[in-house]
Amino acid sequence: MGINIVQFPPGLSLTECVDRYGTEAKCDRALHRWRWPKGFRCPQCDGRARSRFRRGEQVYDQCRACRHQTTLRAGTLLQSSKLPLRLWMQAIYLLTSSKTDHNHEHPVFAVIEPVKAFDNALLKDWIERRLEPGCEVYSDGLACFRRLEEAGHAHTSLDTGGGRATTEVQGARWLNMVLANVKRAISGTYHAMRQAKYARRYLAEAAYRFNRRFRLKQMLPRLATALMRCQPCPERVLRMASNFHG
Repeated sequence: MGINIVQFPPGLSLTECVDRYGTEAKCDRALHRWRWPKGFRCPQCDGRARSRFRRGEQVYDQCRACRHQTTLRAGTLLQSSKLPLRLWMQAIYLLTSSKTDHNHEHPVFAVIEPVKAFDNALLKDWIERRLEPGCEVYSDGLACFRRLEEAGHAHTSLDTGGGRATTEVQGARWLNMVLANVKRAISGTYHAMRQAKYARRYLAEAAYRFNRRFRLKQMLPRLATALMRCQPCPERVLRMASNFHG
């Protein structure tokens, strides 16, 4: 049987990653390009002209208009990091290249997030945030899912009595495959996690990869671009983020 190109989309190989981002100079050039795709912009006055100089191991950009000095990492999530850029690029590569949670069947996009409970109020909030009006919904038949019909959605309850046959129920097979692959990806990479505190982040990571599985080579530069355009955020603040919406 021939290989389906949709089933096996080309990603960035380790060799390609090393060729592109294997040195500090290469990482510096790439991150500059992703942070300032239209050329340097001063964070103070938005000026374009700059001069560069080195102080110790650090390279500075100085705006010729206001004389403000900045660095590639300043004002980004990497601002306080002492790790070499190539290690950051390796970490991003490993994060975006995991193939243990890919599924190329029917699902196109996935939203995977924990909820505090299956009560009416939380389900109503989730429906309003996540479902387009009139979309068709499949569930395992829990009583609370009657709210789907009350909200105007076509709702099909699947026979999920348990056992292996459950995974083959029409309409549920792809969903069970996605969830099984997510579990395998998390356990295979992290082995264990503090579900009550960090489940939302691990699930978001899995969904991020899943939703970009047909654009594998774009994931590393896109994630690195987001990294360079985010404001600095101390670890203690990251740890304070809620595990649930709202």
